[in-house]
Amino acid sequence: LSTIYSCTYPIYSLSWGSSICIGENEKVTFIDSSNGKVEQVFDYSSHDDNCPPCKEFTIASCNSTGDIVAVGNYNHFRTFSNENGSWKEMPPTVVDNMCSVTTMTWKRDGSSLVLGTSCGLLDIY
Repeated sequence: LSTIYSCTYPIYSLSWGSSICIGENEKVTFIDSSNGKVEQVFDYSSHDDNCPPCKEFTIASCNSTGDIVAVGNYNHFRTFSNENGSWKEMPPTVVDNMCSVTTMTWKRDGSSLVLGTSCGLLDIY
């Protein structure tokens, strides 16, 4: 047992694929699991896309191969893919009145994502 990473904000969600994905408040961080070094940080504290303001990233889930990670937030979720060792952000998926994403998982073959929300919705993407 060892600590490989620490931050000054609460960690709300985790997923471990080709990297460890950490969902914080308004931030998604990818770290190398072998040494704890930060690979990439996506900071949404000042957003300029067509997404609702970010809150906590409440849930994270990687697909079966570990190269795609989805992270849930309020009224939207974001998806990242690892291409040649670098994480790329896909356009966010925004759903009005979705509320907070509280649970999600990938189909075993990685072809689809199902998520549940605090408003009782169950959606497949």
